[in-house]
Amino acid sequence: MQPPTQDPLLGTLIGKYTVTREIGRGGFGVVYEVVQQTIGHRAAAKLLSPALATDPKHLKYVERFIDEARAVNLINHPGVIKIFDLGELPDHTQYILMEYLDGETLQARIDKYQSEGRRMSPRKIFQLVSQLAGVLSQAHDRSVIHRDLKPENVFLIGDPDVEGKERCKLLDFGLARFLDSPERRTSAGMTLGTPIYMAPEQCMGLDTVDGRADVYSLGILLYQLLAGTPPFVGELGAVMRAHCAAAPPPLALRASNISVKAADFVMSLLIKDGLVRMPMRQAERLMTELLDSGELAKEEYQGGVSVPSVGGGAPTAMLTVEHQQKQPPIIVAARKHAVLIGAVTAASVFALGVGLLGGRALKSCPPAVKAPVCPTTDCPAPIQCPECPSAAAETNPPDAARPSKTVKRLKRNGKEPPRPVF
Repeated sequence: MQPPTQDPLLGTLIGKYTVTREIGRGGFGVVYEVVQQTIGHRAAAKLLSPALATDPKHLKYVERFIDEARAVNLINHPGVIKIFDLGELPDHTQYILMEYLDGETLQARIDKYQSEGRRMSPRKIFQLVSQLAGVLSQAHDRSVIHRDLKPENVFLIGDPDVEGKERCKLLDFGLARFLDSPERRTSAGMTLGTPIYMAPEQCMGLDTVDGRADVYSLGILLYQLLAGTPPFVGELGAVMRAHCAAAPPPLALRASNISVKAADFVMSLLIKDGLVRMPMRQAERLMTELLDSGELAKEEYQGGVSVPSVGGGAPTAMLTVEHQQKQPPIIVAARKHAVLIGAVTAASVFALGVGLLGGRALKSCPPAVKAPVCPTTDCPAPIQCPECPSAAAETNPPDAARPSKTVKRLKRNGKEPPRPVF
């Protein structure tokens, strides 16, 4: 049995910092703890592998690596991890040096709570998520869209200056989009993000993605923290289709410990049509109002998760979609469907009204046939007066061209039939 291979970077220098240990590893690189030996300053170094850095086919990864450092410094917010250096090692490995965070990711917190059969209190959840809304509001003001908001990219650290004594730090701006830089805009048809948290417009690869996509992702995160699970889980394609077409299960049914107002607010963040979804600033303000109202419970929810939860984290995806549309097709289809339903309903009501009226006319009895008034006739004997016609006889009058039996009898006796007197 061979001994484990030691990482060749351990003990080497990155800039003026010595690599001490590995913190985490992903598909595109590794994060190390590094220390500036002279002053003992700890930092974190994120490295992009040389294979990606030197391959022309993967130039986008290098660009995104640089974009992360650019975005963080452009936003300049205490809720964003600080990046203070960017460089390249002799083997062309790209690196960025950033502040060392002592705490845990939001995903680690979620996993811990679920293993213990509980959830954070609604007030604690809104405190944390409102901080994220503040960070993203400032990012949007700087024309930066995150596009990959998820629990793994949120880090929790102690901070006595904020309510709850805990601050959110937003990580990983590698998929950031700069709305003020056309050359940095993602090509239409390219889908970037983590499917569980992606907005419908992201799932479709539309070129209209803006800050309201982050609003939708924030809504998914808030829903997950309150309900114990995101609204849509499962196979990647099915989840993306659900974001575009399916209504999320009402939060009020999954989080009984929050008010109707709070549940309705979360659901309003999940509107499918990005054009009518609220901006991040408004979401931040409404969360602040909910916190100030005192209606958010401080008690943690006991009893665990009543529906399946997401395990193992949520990987970021880079996919290509075939068609670009100016508006999500499900929204157009829904509007057409609504028009069709309206037309069918109107026709049905009209037909029902006609049917009721028609049925009423058919079922109503016609007016009774009035028997004609029998004329008063003085008949000389032995002539018999004609009988007064009955109602039945009047409805079926005899043929005028055919003489009656009385007339025939009188004519046989050589007598003239009487003329009625009116």
